[in-house]
Amino acid sequence: MTTSAFSTSSSATSTDGNGAETEAERANSVLVRIFTVDRNFAALSVMLLTIGSPLVAAVLDWPTMAVAAIGLALAPYAYLLHRIHQSGKLRSGLAKVTAIGDAAWVVASVVLIVGWPDATSTVGNWLIAAIALVVAVIGLTKLHGWSKDDR
Repeated sequence: MTTSAFSTSSSATSTDGNGAETEAERANSVLVRIFTVDRNFAALSVMLLTIGSPLVAAVLDWPTMAVAAIGLALAPYAYLLHRIHQSGKLRSGLAKVTAIGDAAWVVASVVLIVGWPDATSTVGNWLIAAIALVVAVIGLTKLHGWSKDDR
């Protein structure tokens, strides 16, 4: 099995006897890939929001320290995703808590855009919405992968 920061592939795959992957393997593959994406997206967000906080703050029309604080606050979450991915416990209760984190991020983004549309620039609102959409897709993909266990 080959694993890097950006891809996960397996050269050995068991089959259902007809040469096709079993449903459990497909679900596991979905979870491995989505946790890889989530871990990398979270780590990239931490770096961008901390190291690039002056640039991001200018685009959002926010104080630089506020942007850097959000980036630092995401660091433990990114580390949690890394540890879950590294351990392979993608169906653990802790792994499932990450879907709650995804939902919280999406809800906070919607509240910010709808409740305080002038809290950021127009471009900032679009960026926040786009990131919320990515996070929602990540969370829903996790739910889809876990739902394969229930069938």
